[in-house]
Amino acid sequence: MSAPVIEVQMGFETTTGFGNPFQLDTATYGKLTAESSLIYDNAAEGTSSSAGGGGLFAAGSGTVSLVSTDVYDNTAVNDGGGIYLDDGTLTMTSSDIYGNTATQDGGGLLIDTGTSTCRLGGINDNTAGDK
Repeated sequence: MSAPVIEVQMGFETTTGFGNPFQLDTATYGKLTAESSLIYDNAAEGTSSSAGGGGLFAAGSGTVSLVSTDVYDNTAVNDGGGIYLDDGTLTMTSSDIYGNTATQDGGGLLIDTGTSTCRLGGINDNTAGDK
């Protein structure tokens, strides 16, 4: 993998309720594109029952695009150890989600509402407590 354009690492957030160091409101901001990037070693440990998205929490009707990007070794106290998508669209191309952990659902990826497409990548070796 070439040098990352975006690198989110060792983030830790407990004060906002959702508990994620990398949150995106795609309804307001529209789109996030991460290319040749890394999202790893982050933790979502908020107090809200919806605390999740250890690597990335995206809410709203916009688009998240991951191209040649790895999301790994993130944890969530609740759902979506790697990514929590709360509406919108996630498109992954040549990207992988692996080694993430959620205490409840969606070890690698939790889609509350919305859609996802994965091309030439994968979601594997993630752990979830409930499912």
